[in-house]
Amino acid sequence: MDYMERMRIQYEERLRAKARDDYADDQERARRNHLASIEEREHYVATHGRDGAFRRTLRKWSIAGAALAILGFAGSIGESGFSKALESAIYVFVFFGVIGIWRAFSIVNSVR
Repeated sequence: MDYMERMRIQYEERLRAKARDDYADDQERARRNHLASIEEREHYVATHGRDGAFRRTLRKWSIAGAALAILGFAGSIGESGFSKALESAIYVFVFFGVIGIWRAFSIVNSVR
């Protein structure tokens, strides 16, 4: 084994060790972020109560859906006609409403 081959092997070992360390750091960071998100949800539900947290989350998603529906309706009314634009706006609003209900249930039910 010559000098260059030993250097290559040492370099590869250093790379593998760094990859293991980076992976462990990423796993630890993901675990900390997950625990922090659980604490945030617990604090949110504790602050507003279960019903209040549900209503606030649903309201946020409904407002976002309504805003996007209005913007989309205004933008597409000229090119696709009134009925098609209205249909698209209703779909967007319903889609965001369903997401809001799902998020509200998941936030409220994730806290014991």
